[in-house]
Amino acid sequence: MGKVCFSAVGLVAGILLSSSAFATEQVYRPISPTFGGNALTGLHARSLRRSARIIVRKRELAYAGVFGEVPESGTFWYENSIGLVEVAANRAHAADLLGIEVGDPVSVVD
Repeated sequence: MGKVCFSAVGLVAGILLSSSAFATEQVYRPISPTFGGNALTGLHARSLRRSARIIVRKRELAYAGVFGEVPESGTFWYENSIGLVEVAANRAHAADLLGIEVGDPVSVVD
């Protein structure tokens, strides 16, 4: 398991490798409801297989390449435009649906 710690700005504070899963913290949650409800992590998406599952708030999320691959209000993870793992929902506010807050642990199961 590799453990990754991030500050509020998403900088890596340390890495500890010990098996095939790793964890981080939620580093961003949108405040404005008009901006959207995706939750940004500090995980680099390229370090994950597309078969990996993200666990946040006891919910296991699969990868989706585009929002339309999941049903309306379905939650998933994807690689955002800056290469980080982002938790999202199709036509919904993922942070509200899942109750995500800054600092929540995020685990990856490969």
